[in-house]
Amino acid sequence: MPPQTTNVQPTFQIPVTVTDTSHSGLYIELGATGLSYVVMDHQKNISGAVLYSFSPEFDQSELLEAIQTVLKQEQSVSNRFEKTHIIWSFPECLLVPHELMDDAHAGEMLDLVYGDAKNGTLKTDFIYQLNMHALYRIPEQIEKLMRSHFSSATQVHQYALLPVCSNKVPDELLLIFYNNRFTAMLHVAGKLQMIRSFNFQQPLDALYHLLNMSTQFNLDVNTIQLRLCGMVDAKSNLFETISKYFLHIEMVQWPADITCKTGTDHFPPHFFSQVFIQALCV
Repeated sequence: MPPQTTNVQPTFQIPVTVTDTSHSGLYIELGATGLSYVVMDHQKNISGAVLYSFSPEFDQSELLEAIQTVLKQEQSVSNRFEKTHIIWSFPECLLVPHELMDDAHAGEMLDLVYGDAKNGTLKTDFIYQLNMHALYRIPEQIEKLMRSHFSSATQVHQYALLPVCSNKVPDELLLIFYNNRFTAMLHVAGKLQMIRSFNFQQPLDALYHLLNMSTQFNLDVNTIQLRLCGMVDAKSNLFETISKYFLHIEMVQWPADITCKTGTDHFPPHFFSQVFIQALCV
């Protein structure tokens, strides 16, 4: 029986507390397994934040329906905002050095890594700090929906933001957890080594990916710093499984200059921390 998308409820929510959002920004992160948004003003005050998780079993039509449902339910996103940013976190994304970027064969480059089973809209973001391009693909109907709903919004992929806005230490593995998926970004000696997404069903699946990554990049599990955020709890089996092999783990907190006066007592700060960090970078 296919997953039901008609009843989509927020996983975590800080209700929008202001009626006039004309001097605030709307920051939306959207990927294959979730949609979240943050409302933030010039003083970096958070007046609302919402997180929806989608089933990893959704096909593109079911995912489209779920997103449509969220946009109808969340009347706040139809407010007037000073600016709107869409941050894509779909996993089909490559970071390509500028000298190797070939627009004419961009689709073939993605097909080589991710296969050609999925059609979509090709996009690129130039990361001038790294002299690289984020080359990615968004499901066509979802891109059209978001473009029609937020016609003046800027669009950027998560992989183009995280390498330049994460507060990294020289050797660090940043992990952002979603529903049965996580994004990993690795820095060694202060240099970006990898950023990509992994699917998992059980905690041991996630651990396998992390240990395989450690072998591939010759990481010492006794010294590498892991920073976790998103859908992971310090009391969960997932966290316990990872902590048995990696000694240095911390939860990513909110940026120090961000304030939120209401609704923060109901969930750990790291559930939204990556959205706030990304919002400061666009």
